[in-house]
Amino acid sequence: MIAGAQKAPSVKPLQVTRVVLPNGLVALFNEDHSSPIVAVGVWYHVGAKDERSGETGLAHLCEHMMFEGSPNVAPGEFQSTIKVGGGNSAAWGETSEDRTFYYETVPSTMLETTLWMESDRMMTPFTSMDTSRLAAARGAIRNERLQRIENRPFGSAESFAAYVLYGPDHPYRSPLAPMTDVNTASFSDMRRFCAPYYVPNNAVVALSGDFELKSAQAMVEKYFGSIKRGAAVTHPVMRPAVTGERRVVLEDPRGRNPELRIVWPGVGFGDPDKGTLRALASVLTGNRRSGLVKALVYDRKLVSYVLAAHFDNENGGFFQIAAIPQGTTPLGAIEDVIDSVVKATIAAEPSEAQLRRFKNADADTAITTLQARAARVDTLAQGQSWAGDPIAYAKQVDATAKLTPAEVQRIATKYLTSSRLVLSMVPAGKLDLISKPERPHDNAATIMPAEVKR
Repeated sequence: MIAGAQKAPSVKPLQVTRVVLPNGLVALFNEDHSSPIVAVGVWYHVGAKDERSGETGLAHLCEHMMFEGSPNVAPGEFQSTIKVGGGNSAAWGETSEDRTFYYETVPSTMLETTLWMESDRMMTPFTSMDTSRLAAARGAIRNERLQRIENRPFGSAESFAAYVLYGPDHPYRSPLAPMTDVNTASFSDMRRFCAPYYVPNNAVVALSGDFELKSAQAMVEKYFGSIKRGAAVTHPVMRPAVTGERRVVLEDPRGRNPELRIVWPGVGFGDPDKGTLRALASVLTGNRRSGLVKALVYDRKLVSYVLAAHFDNENGGFFQIAAIPQGTTPLGAIEDVIDSVVKATIAAEPSEAQLRRFKNADADTAITTLQARAARVDTLAQGQSWAGDPIAYAKQVDATAKLTPAEVQRIATKYLTSSRLVLSMVPAGKLDLISKPERPHDNAATIMPAEVKR
């Protein structure tokens, strides 16, 4: 068999039983007896995109406060009970633009206790917790923001790009917003924002591991089935707002070297173009022979780093090319080469070999990532919550396995248009380092909204 005729890889989906309780809660069961542990995950469909002016950061604050007590579990006892029983978690909870996720991995013997504790805090969220811990939660969030954004050079770049591409009304803002609203919000403000989302009809409970299906299903029905259904939940619609090219400079006193990012609006999790955009990114920077890597790193030696990637949220995404100059290479020279490679990518189909590398890597990543039980409950809940299908991930991998070079070229033509953000990131005061300074551009400091600024 010749190389170009190799069979496309496929992914066998996880075996999942899906149950919908009368109150709207969706429960997912992935039975696996290879080791005596169970991952438990609870997804609430609420994130930073659901916030409005005056509410920024509250979705993340609610995540932290959910550990501060419920009707039958005192503050701090949730984690300590699981740890004493032999379980643990990498982070216990996470908040993104689109969801809040609580998760832990426990011995099989701890499953019922864990489900009871998760249901206890879903039953009457934010009503039985120690409100004196609000200050401590604010402090923890402040530390996260310092670590991930404020102490990182150009740490606000992602939030700013979302603001430009999606507009001021519904930007895909960071869950780690500036602390203004978090610091001034009362406990009642926080509860008023989050309580409507912490209802069973806006949640997914996912289990993966060593349990008997009938027994686990009975536990979920016992502990979650009596929780009252909430009002229907709606979410803002995300649509790209950028038209034409927007050139912006982002200054940062922590920056030591300039960077260039070119960002286009992408697509959300369930969009059929998502896989093709990821394939396009691989064609551009998948290995040393890919277009941008070869041209910028090896042939011209203009950059020390270049990466193309598509990042998808639930309803929208970003296709981004990021480059760090080698030495004193001007950002404008790098932009010229990027534009040249993009133009060539639009003009000609990629090779079968380039596309095959992506397909093989995509299938391999899907298979190896899901060896961990915690990754399984996250992936299954994501598919259910965002696409109505817990095994959406496997169907997406199989779809990309069928891609043709012509489809990748079509997607490049469709998305890599003049409607984009060209973001020059430079050390504070070094405006002479921006890409093509002769072209009209804005300074981020003058247009950046309060919820993005440091």
